[in-house]
This record gives sequence, C-alpha cells and structure tokens, in this order.
Amino acid sequence: MDIMNIRIWAHTSIAWGISKSFQRSFDIWWNALQIFAKSPRWWFFQSDKLSVDEIKNSIEWWTKYSQVWWIIHSVYLINLAKDPKNSEKDIQSVIDDFEIAEKLWFAAVNVHLGKYWEYTKQQAIENMVNNLWVILEKIKDSNVLFVFENTAWQGSEIGWNLEELWNFYNQLKEKFGKELIESKIKFCFDTAHAWWAWYDLNKWDEVLKLYDKYIWLDNLYCFHLNDSKAMLGSKLDRHANLGKGFIWLPALSKVIKWAAENDKPIVLETPDDKIWPQEIQMIKWILDWTFNENMINDFHKENFKTEVLKKFENVEEWLF
Repeated sequence: MDIMNIRIWAHTSIAWGISKSFQRSFDIWWNALQIFAKSPRWWFFQSDKLSVDEIKNSIEWWTKYSQVWWIIHSVYLINLAKDPKNSEKDIQSVIDDFEIAEKLWFAAVNVHLGKYWEYTKQQAIENMVNNLWVILEKIKDSNVLFVFENTAWQGSEIGWNLEELWNFYNQLKEKFGKELIESKIKFCFDTAHAWWAWYDLNKWDEVLKLYDKYIWLDNLYCFHLNDSKAMLGSKLDRHANLGKGFIWLPALSKVIKWAAENDKPIVLETPDDKIWPQEIQMIKWILDWTFNENMINDFHKENFKTEVLKKFENVEEWLF
C-alpha cells in the first residue's frame, strides 16, 4: 500500500481565511481537508463574500495537488427536521455551503440531518424530506456531493441507526427519483457516533456487514475518525484523541486499514489539535505495519484514562 496516497487529515480552522487552512493542512499532511466554511455556531452566509483571491488560491492548491480531497462540514445550528415554515436559515445555510464548495472546487458537503424534539419522529422525517426537496432542487446540477453523517443517538437526533438512515434514504429515492439520489447523496461514518449508538467497532466485520445491508458500502464515502470519552452505547457526544478513550485502538486500526484499502478519506475530529501530527503519524505507522498489534495494545493501555469522562474512570479494572 502506498501510504503517500492515503487521504488523511483533520478538521482544519479557517481563521484568517479559507486559503490559510490549505497551508495548515500542507504543513503536516497534504491529502485531505475538512473545514467549516463559516462559523459553526452562528448564522452567517459566506458564498457571496468570497474574495477573488480566496477562489484563486483554492483552485491553485487543487491544481497543484490533484490527489487532494476536500469537504465542507455544515454548521452545528442546522436542523433539517424543523417545520419547513421555520427552516429558511437552515436550508439557506446548506445551500450556501454548496455554493462555496462549487466555487472553491470542494468535493462534498457533510450535514447532520436533524433533531425531532419539537415534533414526533415521523413528522420530523417528513420535514427533512420536504426541506431536502428545496435544497436538492437548488443543487441538483452541482458537481458537489451531499454527505449524510450517522449521529450519536444523543437526545432526539435522527440518523444514529443504520436501518433508520436506510429507510430515510429510500423515502428520498421514492420522492426525488433513484437516479438523482444515488448520484447526489453519500454517507460519512463517524466512529465515535457509531460507538455511542451501540455499534461495537471491536466487531468491525459485523458492523461492515450491517452497513452493507442497509446503506451499501458503495455509498460509504468517508470517515470521521474519533475515539470516545464515553462508553459503548452511552449516547454521549464526547470525542477523544486516538487511543485515549473507550474505543479500543486495535478496533480503530481495523477501521483505518479498511478505509485506506478501499480509498475512503479519513478526517480526524479529535479534540487536541496539538497532537494531530502525532496522530497522523500513528495512522501511517498502522498502515505500513510499523505500529504492530502489541505496540497498539500497549499504547492504548498507557494512554487510556487521559481523556475518559470522570463518571467512567472506575471501569478500568474490567477493561484490562
């Protein structure tokens, strides 16, 4: 395996401009890039504010490094499960991300679907279908892919369950047509979200079989690679750096190897950006077998409790 062509990176800040994120990425490992195109925690529309230089620099980076893969992560405020009468900002924010992606030659936009706390789940799903109709009508001629991410089963989040995602995907095909949906929509697999939703990544082969049954592996587009500060099935959205949480590092190594072998980009969303270079180096060691199974086990045991939530600290005895 040529690890130089493996697409790995971390979610990168756009402080001081989007073009700066390319340089930050290049300084460590230049094969992939994920960004928020605007602040993730307040409503702001950016596509018509991109400078000529931002667009020019983005295209130059892409042209120079043609193997690079870029994705935009939509903001956290978005809830596509809201009543269409109240979701104008949510819809416009997603469309805005697509317009930015199109201008800057990004490959895809990653979106969390929604929460149904104001509605029944069925009403929320109907709202999502109707809101996506507006978005898909606007972006159907775009070259940018729409990527749905599995959620953490936290509160009333929709999309934590693979069967639920599959049912929703089929509803979209029935409403909008199989050809449009299969060509436009793909899926991101977040390891920590899956863990909190009771998908045990130590049984990676079984998880893959389930994924292929419901979503189809051909539709699995990329990975968010995260460890967890909380236990399996906890429904708590708390990321940890690799090998420092509850997802056994040998399990994550299986995910890493499968993603690399099947040309699926990997994006780190781990909390401590100061150690991203070391994490990416560790991923490379796992892929070229420098980091063998004994070393992986030892690393995990030595670092396990550094990022575990206090309420779970006393479980170490039965884990090791």
